[in-house]
Amino acid sequence: MVPRLESPAFFDAHLEATLAQARRYGRRVALVVAAGGPALRRAAPALLDTLRGSDVVAIEGDELRVLLPETDRLGALLLHQRILRLVPEASDLRIGSAAFPEDVHDAQALLDLARRRGEASADALGPAHELRPLGFEESVRRVIAGTAYARTSISPALLRSAKREAILELERACTVRGIVAMDGGPVQEGERLWESLPASRLAGRVYVAQPADRSLPPHPSLTHVPVEEERFGFVLFLSGHASFAMLRDAEGRGALSTDLALVCHLMATFREAHGLREAIA
Repeated sequence: MVPRLESPAFFDAHLEATLAQARRYGRRVALVVAAGGPALRRAAPALLDTLRGSDVVAIEGDELRVLLPETDRLGALLLHQRILRLVPEASDLRIGSAAFPEDVHDAQALLDLARRRGEASADALGPAHELRPLGFEESVRRVIAGTAYARTSISPALLRSAKREAILELERACTVRGIVAMDGGPVQEGERLWESLPASRLAGRVYVAQPADRSLPPHPSLTHVPVEEERFGFVLFLSGHASFAMLRDAEGRGALSTDLALVCHLMATFREAHGLREAIA
């Protein structure tokens, strides 16, 4: 269901009311702002198609604002990436987001921060911009083979340590959700990794890409992503406050990056490639 456009006055009042409820009941709220003059008017219909019926939208001048109830910074980042992937004109827009309570605590501060982040993203497109038309596997190949990101030899032990650290980060988190995506690795390696997994639900979700004939231990935060073969070793971590990617090909060549735009792109294309639409938490 596509949300209807509201007036700017209604949007402002609803934002204040939604924030007041969030403060009272400990809920989350996020805001996404897109600006771009004529490009925004061309993009608006397709952009609305990426939203939920519960989202609240208003356009004022050359700025479109989206209020995302029950959404944190991570959810806003994933929406931003979905817009970039699905809306052809999005590359001409300045898109930024902010969240309560992770970033700021009042309506004007949310708007100001989302605008500043939109301006910053437009001023620093970076090499990830060139990967937008590509899917997950081709993006991984380009990153490993290219020169835009730090390339290095990555041992299986280093990759295994990065996977363990990503899971521990979700275990330590209490208020900030995250997503981890990784390959399953050798059977014995996976068994050792799951031995250290806490029994309780993590603050996010772990996607494990491995052949369909392999299984994962029953756990509320693990999702088995069946693949025909494991072509790359990888671990992606994305939360509202941090991000990193470690990639390794069969020859041990790899790349490391904490670039948010790259990690968002890789996570989004990984989820798209495998039809992952389930809730993160």
